[in-house]
Amino acid sequence: MKVEDVLSIALDIGENMLECGAAVNRVEDTIARICRSYGVQKVEVFSINFLSLVSAVDEEGHAVTRTKRTHSLTTNLYQLELFNALSRYVCSNQPTMEEIERKKQEIFSKDKNIGWLSCFGYFIATGSFAIYFGGSLLDGLAAALISLFVFAANRYTRKKSTNQLVHTVVMTTFAGVLAILLVRLGIGQHVDKVMIGDIMLFIPGLVMVNSIRDMLYGDIMTGLFRLVEAILVALAIAGGMAVSLLVLGGLLP
Repeated sequence: MKVEDVLSIALDIGENMLECGAAVNRVEDTIARICRSYGVQKVEVFSINFLSLVSAVDEEGHAVTRTKRTHSLTTNLYQLELFNALSRYVCSNQPTMEEIERKKQEIFSKDKNIGWLSCFGYFIATGSFAIYFGGSLLDGLAAALISLFVFAANRYTRKKSTNQLVHTVVMTTFAGVLAILLVRLGIGQHVDKVMIGDIMLFIPGLVMVNSIRDMLYGDIMTGLFRLVEAILVALAIAGGMAVSLLVLGGLLP
């Protein structure tokens, strides 16, 4: 296999891992291991949140460089584990590009097949948080019902959205509006408790933890990027909920 093809394979898998929320040092290590498994030597890899760059030397001594821009970052630990398994398979067996592409499509199809399980997780998590923070059973039910709307909207719009902050503001605004409306309809009792339950779906806690981890590993630039991202997302959440309260007149039904 040509060096250019090997770099393309490694960068594609690295991009998929970044999209799922992988640590950049893990992505760099994976890309380098894949390249070396195909016999490519003198590999240099650099990754940050939205970009991976790899440079290698071919058999004739010419430097070959490839870059890959990552446009969408989410947290999908199930898919990340599948891509980790794929990278280990590639390093052990050196499959063809066609086989790798086929296995990637299998990963994407597996992720789609567990959509109902993710929906159930949304339902249970929001309802539980609403009750945990002092809400009633009706508050938990209201928060859980809103989470179904959030799940459906995320599945339909997340890949189409190019701006995470705008997406977060819009989603939290709609969630806040629905929380107030459900309480006024008598399904919930406390608007604030229902909102708290649904806000937990958007809190960038894992992004914040990853930013600290990256800085401890020495990836200061990536850690700062993630930290700024987490702060901006938190502000977007607050802004979306504030808009819903202003539109419908505050916490009181």
